[in-house]
Amino acid sequence: MTYPQTNITCAIKDVKRRIKWEKKEKKRLKKEREKLSRREEAVERSEKHFSYVSTSEDRRETNISYKRTRAFYATPEWKSCRNQYLESRGEKICDCCGRIPDPNYRRVKPDRNRPQWEKNKLEYEFQCNRILVDHKLPVKYYWGLRLTPSNFQLLCGVCNGKKMNEINSTHYERVMESSTGNVKTDKGVKHIELLKVIKK
Repeated sequence: MTYPQTNITCAIKDVKRRIKWEKKEKKRLKKEREKLSRREEAVERSEKHFSYVSTSEDRRETNISYKRTRAFYATPEWKSCRNQYLESRGEKICDCCGRIPDPNYRRVKPDRNRPQWEKNKLEYEFQCNRILVDHKLPVKYYWGLRLTPSNFQLLCGVCNGKKMNEINSTHYERVMESSTGNVKTDKGVKHIELLKVIKK
C-alpha cells in the first residue's frame, strides 16, 4: 500500500499493525516538518540581522547598562550571528595572540580541596583553550554595532579577559569605515557587496 503525498510504501498486511505503523509515521513526518520550519525561521532571522553594513545611527556612542549587555548574549539574534561568524572564519584562532585551542582538551571538574595555585593553573588552561566571538568596539559603548560582523573578532579567553571594554584606535577606524559599506581600494572608494552567510 502506497500513501499519497509521502511516497511511503507499507508492506504490512495486518490491519492493527498497519494502523500502529501509520500513526508512528505521521508523528515522524510531523516532527520533520516542524524541524524544517524552525530551520527556515532561523535562516530568515539570520538574514535579517547578519549584515555587514550599518547606519549612522548604529555608529553613535552609547552607554548601556551591564545587565542589558549580559542579557543580549542570551538572545537568539546574537547566537545566530555568532554561529554564522564562526562558520565563516573556518579555523578557530585567536586574532590577538594567534593561540589555537587544543582539540583534545577537556576541562577538569572543579574541586574545592585543591590549592589556590592549582585552581589558577587550571583556570588559565581553560581560558587558553576557549575561542570567543568578541566585539572590537564594546556593545556597552557601541550598542548599534552589536550584530555587525565587521565589529567581530575571535579571541581566546586570556586575551578577552585582558581586553575587557577597552577601545583600540585602529579597530575603531576600521570598524567605522567598513560598517558604512564603503571601502578604500586602489581604484577609489567602493561599496562592498552585502555578504549573506546562511547557516546550513
